[in-house]
Amino acid sequence: MKLMPNFHFAGNCLEAIDLYKKVFDAKVICLYKETESSKVYHAELMIGNTKVLMTDADKVLNSNHPLSLLISFD
Repeated sequence: MKLMPNFHFAGNCLEAIDLYKKVFDAKVICLYKETESSKVYHAELMIGNTKVLMTDADKVLNSNHPLSLLISFD
C-alpha cells in the first residue's frame, strides 16, 4: 500500500511545480495542462521515493481542502 499526497492549487500549480523542483529536487514524471489555459489538469512529481500529485483545483474544491490523500494497493 502506498499513500500519495494530491495537492490542489488555485491556478498557480505551475509555480508550485517549479518551487518543488528547486527546493526538493523533485522530478516531473508527467504534466498535463488544459489547452485553453495554463492550468494544470494533472501532474506527477517524484520527491525522493514519494510520488506527489498536483492539480489546479476545479469549482468543486475550495481552499478548505487543498490536500487529499490517495491510497494505492498492489
